[in-house]
Amino acid sequence: MGQQEICRDQGIYEICTVLEKAGAMGVSGLHFALPHIERSRISKFCTRAVLLGLATAEMHEFRRTFTIVDGWQNISNADRPKRKPEQALAWESPWSGVSSVFRLGSV
Repeated sequence: MGQQEICRDQGIYEICTVLEKAGAMGVSGLHFALPHIERSRISKFCTRAVLLGLATAEMHEFRRTFTIVDGWQNISNADRPKRKPEQALAWESPWSGVSSVFRLGSV
């Protein structure tokens, strides 16, 4: 890839910081301000920032403009709800009781 991998939280933080300093921007403007992040990832980070309540998005002739929410640092530092661990499947496979050739081992 060649570009440094940016983790999700760091990318969202960088985008919110740029929006706070520069004001409302679209993805193109953010990509110009943050050239080390791919354009598709900037769009994804912006969408996630909106979903987390850190930014707002407005549509203007097929383009989204993102604006930072006042007090976004307080929102981002708040405890996020923990995800529930995935529950085991409620059904068993029809092959669960059948012995496998691979379990025989070498004889």
